[in-house]
Amino acid sequence: MALLAQIAGIAMATVLFRAALEKVRKPGQLAATIRSLGAPIPVALPAALIVTLAEFIVGVALLFRPENSLAQLGVVGLAAVFALAGILALRREEPIVCSCFGTEGGYLGVRQLLLFVPWAGAAMVLRYGAHEVPPEVAAAFLAAIAVGLATVRGNDILKALNEARGDRRSAEEMYEWLPSY
Repeated sequence: MALLAQIAGIAMATVLFRAALEKVRKPGQLAATIRSLGAPIPVALPAALIVTLAEFIVGVALLFRPENSLAQLGVVGLAAVFALAGILALRREEPIVCSCFGTEGGYLGVRQLLLFVPWAGAAMVLRYGAHEVPPEVAAAFLAAIAVGLATVRGNDILKALNEARGDRRSAEEMYEWLPSY
């Protein structure tokens, strides 16, 4: 059970870090989603910042103190907030863009409701199986997650650079056809 708890903690921390990092890249995106759910404009941006910060904090807690009740409650709390967002979105007439992972989240709704179950289940696994993690081990996990997320983001950057290079070459070829005045 301890190994399963450790795997669950690392997996959840990775997802939370990725989600928070994507939200940091475009902070207005989550605020717009919160606004679409019916929150007043003055509340939307602070709420978005709080959610992003909570994802970072819970991610760190899952790596360094997975046995802590507050870390486990943080997981369930975030899952509950996202499930509530799904419920609110289902009650709206138009679909609401999900900002779960920045711009690539789809729409809010049933998915957030269904995902509450595995997140709460993983928190229960931590409750009954997690043990204190030595700081050097937790730091190694954090470093591995950082390298993994940087690799994923690096691949996206390389793809964008290749697309930009192709666009530039296409434009350069087109310049030859244009008449010079």
